[in-house]
Amino acid sequence: MIALFLAGGVKGIIGLGLPLTALSIIGAVADLRLAIALIAIPIIATNIYQAFYGGRTMEMLRRYWVINLCSVVGTVIGAQILFMVDPNILTTTLGVIVIVYVAINATGFAIRISDSASPWAAPPLGILSGLLTGTTGSVGIPIALYLQARGLDKESFLRAIALTFLISASMLVIALLEKGAIGKETALLSAASLIPAFAGMAIGQRL
Repeated sequence: MIALFLAGGVKGIIGLGLPLTALSIIGAVADLRLAIALIAIPIIATNIYQAFYGGRTMEMLRRYWVINLCSVVGTVIGAQILFMVDPNILTTTLGVIVIVYVAINATGFAIRISDSASPWAAPPLGILSGLLTGTTGSVGIPIALYLQARGLDKESFLRAIALTFLISASMLVIALLEKGAIGKETALLSAASLIPAFAGMAIGQRL
């Protein structure tokens, strides 16, 4: 619960980061597969408002449908890998993702993807994003970097990335249900995690 409160706070402040923050904490003391299942519902719920607020949902779907579709494909494949690979390897992978993402943002490192390069960059980054979503629960990180590289303003970025998180997390839940990884008890715990997640998010938005 504390992990989801802190993760919600991070999302409230910067508009993203709930999965990485929560998984970094929960994954340190619990099986990564369980951690992913526990945060699935909070990821979906906290991004519904952000994705649909402002009335630009269809615009974002039209602009970024290719990368999001590729992410869905990658998520399905990644979820299969999640149950085939040693969880310790995946936990280590998650740690590397956290370090790399924090380092990129802390150093201000930035690249730009031009309009001409975008059609070529979107599919592989979407697949990679989905693979990481399915195997580690780190929803949408490559897509977040792609959107930053496209030079979106803050509002457009937050709308687009929230839609990505919503689509990817929804696909992840479907894949986990198909694998039987989300039972009644896990679903109830995940639903209960909505309370601290939204509480943290509300506080974070006021800071």
